[in-house]
Amino acid sequence: MAHTWHGRKVKFRKGSISNLRQEIPYFRRDPFRIEGGGENQHLDIIVREPLKGNQDYLLPQDDEVHIPIATVSRQYSLVQHHDVLDALEEALEHTDFDSKCLEAELTLTEYGERMWINFTLPTSGFNLDVDTYGFSPDDGYPVVLKVNALNSVDKTTALEINLTWHRLVCGNGLIYGEDVDFRKIHLNKSLNSGAIKEFLATQLQPERFSKQRERAKKWYTTKVVTKKLSEEKPSPGQIEYWIDEIVEKRWGAHAAARAYHIAKTGEDGNVGPQENVKPLAKTGEDGNVGPGLKNIKPHERRVKPTVKVPGSYAPVRNAYDISQVLSWLAGQRGTIQEQLKWMMDIPYLMEALLRTEEPLTLQIE
Repeated sequence: MAHTWHGRKVKFRKGSISNLRQEIPYFRRDPFRIEGGGENQHLDIIVREPLKGNQDYLLPQDDEVHIPIATVSRQYSLVQHHDVLDALEEALEHTDFDSKCLEAELTLTEYGERMWINFTLPTSGFNLDVDTYGFSPDDGYPVVLKVNALNSVDKTTALEINLTWHRLVCGNGLIYGEDVDFRKIHLNKSLNSGAIKEFLATQLQPERFSKQRERAKKWYTTKVVTKKLSEEKPSPGQIEYWIDEIVEKRWGAHAAARAYHIAKTGEDGNVGPQENVKPLAKTGEDGNVGPGLKNIKPHERRVKPTVKVPGSYAPVRNAYDISQVLSWLAGQRGTIQEQLKWMMDIPYLMEALLRTEEPLTLQIE
């Protein structure tokens, strides 16, 4: 899938931090003016420095020249991507991780103005007080913990540090715990590496980590009971009720219908015409649910399978499987900002699912 980030194309790299650093440009600020003309007293321009030897993140023909990126207020504090990495590496080392040995993934926009980098924490070692920074459910697919950093030099993305769980079979993410976001708006502020160090030290405390891991394990032990298809109106505790009343309101009917189909069959797909459902339903273009479907609940809508979801179980066995359905849908969003937003929605959706005291049930044919 081709992704964008606020309308800009993005590319990805994996590797060591030393190799990925070579892909990341530096930026500077210059006065906002034109040659032979005047200068704007309120704005500066952000300029990308030449980046030689890049691996096609940026335009090859522009390697030897400076590229204008954005105009910013003169009160704006430019935070270099490299400064963010320096602070993050220092914070990881303070927490007994050697960032040079960690696997990293880098996402950059076309000119490098927006960056998302993450480090996968090891599952053992490093003189830690816990045996692992991950867990292995009985499904055989380990889950690892990643430290993410997002930054921009064009004001479109605030500096953000967070932690996410990632299931190795599919790579889709789940937010780690509650209240884990660290944000720092660039305007009138400078980078505080001490704050990042304090944030990671707090989030990676053995007690906190154990609590978050136990929460995920609790999802795994919360079973889903399958029941025969019924014409009765869904009620709390039924996956159908949650799909229609919670997921649809948060993510829309189209995504809710896909979530339900994955939960039952393990396959994602396109929401299509409802030939056997009255009133006759039609779909709009580009995968959007058409007006003829407005009286049909998401769990009743037909979905044409297109792809098997990696690591899925059909029907879902427990709440953990359901969280992976949501994680898959979040990872399929076409823009980086939507992926992040939907990932942040998952704890809310799971909390709403588990709020009932009734057993979780799923209707099957």
